[in-house]
Amino acid sequence: MNLDIKKRIDAINNNEAIHYFFNLLNKLIKEASLSETDERLAINVRNDYRKRFSVNINGRLILSIKDGNEFAMMINNDDLIQISTIPVLKKEVFEKQLPEASLVYFDFDALKENSEFLTPLWLKSCGEYLPTQTSSQYRRHHIDELYKIATNEEILNEYLNSEPKNDLSFAEMINEFRIYLKNEDTILNDFKIFPVKPNSSYVWIGDSQNILNDSIAHYEIILRRGKIYVEIHFEGNQSLKDKFNKNISDLPNKIKWFNWNNSKSIRYDETFSINDEDILQKLAKALLYLEESLGNQFREIKNSINTINVKLDFIDWMIVNDGKENNYFSQQFGSNIERFKSEIDTYEDIYKKDFNSELFVIELTNYETKISEIKDNIYSNSEGFSEYSQNNNNGRPKAILGKKNYIKFLNEYFKNNEFQNENTDKKYMVLNQILYGPPGTGKTYNTINKALKIINDEEVKALNFDNRKAVKDLFEKKAKENQIDFITFHQSMSYEDFIEGIKPETKNEKVTYAIKDGIFKTITKNALIEYIKDGSENESNDDFENLYNDFIENIKPFEGKREGIFKTKTGVEIMLVNANIDSILIKYLWSNNKKVSEGQHTFSVTKEKLKRVLVEGIEPNKIKNLKTELHPLVGHIHCELFAVYKKFYDFVIDTKGEIDAVHFDNLDLTYEEVKEQFDKLTKEQIKNKLLKPYVLIIDEINRGNVSQIFGELITLIEDSKRLGKEEALEVTLPYSKEKFGVPPNLYIIGTMNTADRSVEALDTALRRRFSFVEMMPNEKIFDSLNFSDTYDRKGIMQKINQRIEVLLDRNYTLGHSYFIKEDFKNSFENEIIPLLQEYFYNDYGKIGLVLGKGFVREKAITAKNDKSIFADFDTKNEVDINKSYELIPFTEINFDEAIQILLA
Repeated sequence: MNLDIKKRIDAINNNEAIHYFFNLLNKLIKEASLSETDERLAINVRNDYRKRFSVNINGRLILSIKDGNEFAMMINNDDLIQISTIPVLKKEVFEKQLPEASLVYFDFDALKENSEFLTPLWLKSCGEYLPTQTSSQYRRHHIDELYKIATNEEILNEYLNSEPKNDLSFAEMINEFRIYLKNEDTILNDFKIFPVKPNSSYVWIGDSQNILNDSIAHYEIILRRGKIYVEIHFEGNQSLKDKFNKNISDLPNKIKWFNWNNSKSIRYDETFSINDEDILQKLAKALLYLEESLGNQFREIKNSINTINVKLDFIDWMIVNDGKENNYFSQQFGSNIERFKSEIDTYEDIYKKDFNSELFVIELTNYETKISEIKDNIYSNSEGFSEYSQNNNNGRPKAILGKKNYIKFLNEYFKNNEFQNENTDKKYMVLNQILYGPPGTGKTYNTINKALKIINDEEVKALNFDNRKAVKDLFEKKAKENQIDFITFHQSMSYEDFIEGIKPETKNEKVTYAIKDGIFKTITKNALIEYIKDGSENESNDDFENLYNDFIENIKPFEGKREGIFKTKTGVEIMLVNANIDSILIKYLWSNNKKVSEGQHTFSVTKEKLKRVLVEGIEPNKIKNLKTELHPLVGHIHCELFAVYKKFYDFVIDTKGEIDAVHFDNLDLTYEEVKEQFDKLTKEQIKNKLLKPYVLIIDEINRGNVSQIFGELITLIEDSKRLGKEEALEVTLPYSKEKFGVPPNLYIIGTMNTADRSVEALDTALRRRFSFVEMMPNEKIFDSLNFSDTYDRKGIMQKINQRIEVLLDRNYTLGHSYFIKEDFKNSFENEIIPLLQEYFYNDYGKIGLVLGKGFVREKAITAKNDKSIFADFDTKNEVDINKSYELIPFTEINFDEAIQILLA
């Protein structure tokens, strides 16, 4: 039940009038065939001073009810004369829209008495106005629940007859506040309330400009010791936190500083209680006061934090590249740096005056757009900069700031560098990067860190990256949430696996063939979904979570009881051990002479597995073969899962009526449907969307046939070719015939082992579209580690790699991970030596040059000098029997001595 709707019904306090209002609306919906998704219709709860239910079509309010007595209906002006004898409270004339009509206000009693006369006139007015409309400007305020109330008598009666709920949790209050703000006629309407957890006592709120919306600065509503505060928090690093309070001298009335996080933050001076009357209005008033009093000042401070001036860096770049990229500094300026700086200052002044924009001050979060803007301006025919350029040294200013110099510098500066700006805690990552180097240098290990730092949400910011278990746990969590995906390329990997292809599937023992999305297309769809979400709420609409939680509550009373509440397909009874938010634990029940006993083993049926089967729409009663129909989805526990799933499925049907009524938070949307909604967005909307990033990790990217796997999509991953960019590209996929593009919030991290012999075959097109980050053996890592043995591991790695570089090259050196294992002897035997055997094709003479006589010996040859063992042949006496070598069996090696020989 929507509590905001319930509150409005209770406030109007006239069930007959409410019933009449929604019945009128239902007549219109049926007569005009208005679906729930009709863009022309917007039904909402107005929580401002009007406090009414209202129905809008485009700019017109066609129906409303307020305070139980005041009704408003749209009537065509041509029909107004027909109602002249009916008492009217007031009239409002609609302007500049046809047909001409007015909003006429009636007392409910007068409306009831004249209902048979007024209703047809109202329906006629709506029917004539609707066909001229395509969408409603108030659609963003539309509440689906109100449509359901109008079309379902049972739901309406539930709202009318249920008791009002007074005691809200903090999370429930915030979710009500979220709906409340959607109907505000102030700037708060565009504020973003972050998701709130059920047991949370605080929530972040972002401003309408998406600037005060991260840990550096954000609005916050927080519950402390029973009191609710409305605040602005500053939670970046120490210098960032201090920057805000040092730049604000005087605070307005009703606002004060308070100590927070080793610095100071801001709060509204009045506190509230959840049970306060009109708590939502009070929160909105406090939030609006903070915004109007200090919002612009804090945005200015925040913007200054998020910008960087690259003028001096560019000057340095021009000087360093003199003679490589250009000859301007030496030939045009005689290597006079002061003269050069002075002219650059002149360019900047003219550019600012001509384009009213900064030339060298770049906003870090929007640098791509800025580069494109500068490029367009430089090559425009402006009266200021362009004429200055033409009249000064044959266009030298335009050449210095053009694509071969300044534009090239900017692209290199932002694209090829992963950097941490000193004024911000946000890490800016390149879209496509490959970590390359010899084996054991931590490439795959570091993809986990890099993926999380790209995501950079509040969970990541709170993470201690020195705690590897915590890092891996969070990585796994993000993977389960489909925000990160991991794939390893291999020689058999194909376009069909990666993008899309026709695959067989078995359902009810029938084999059919369907077009299936590959891992890249799937994560691309997930990334695109971020653009089409309702940014005002940014919360899941997934029915599954509610269904699962309700199911848990439903079976909770049976926990630990020796009662078979689940049954396998063969009728074996299973008891419930524990039901929690993540999984359902069960045990078999065995009956012997009417004595019931428990099985020894506990089985876990996870929430994710239940969802996986439900998403497929599998009906338990139609399953014929568990192995072929469930095993591919859930693995070996298909018997136990069937038992739980059947009961859960029956519960879902009882709750929703049919399986198709369950919404899976965009899982039921195809890529084509997602793309169709994305295409409705403007470039400005795409640019301003606050998106969470998605990360695809491709391990061993060079081991697959990259040209075959990526196919025609290799171009689409370029930064400038991403969807929403000026040079965006799309292709038509060969199987589904869908238009396909890659969104800007999808990051790709690859790893490449330079010792792998497939490296040379790496596609040149791929090389051009990725930034390469070299990862070599790290000798410094040994300085921070302690081992139980006394081996000079750093020295051993240095010796071995020095020798490998001479015999092969640096790409075949051994990474530090082989030398930091606790059981060093085991690592040497089972990792280092086998890798050297592979490097040198079992040429033990060369392996001996690397490891020494402690590990390799001359191989004994039977009858070494006896050539009589050979067949009779002309060259028998000319044969030169060379020495050969072998590895000493590890059981025969004195490891300590062998290491000393290696180090000698």
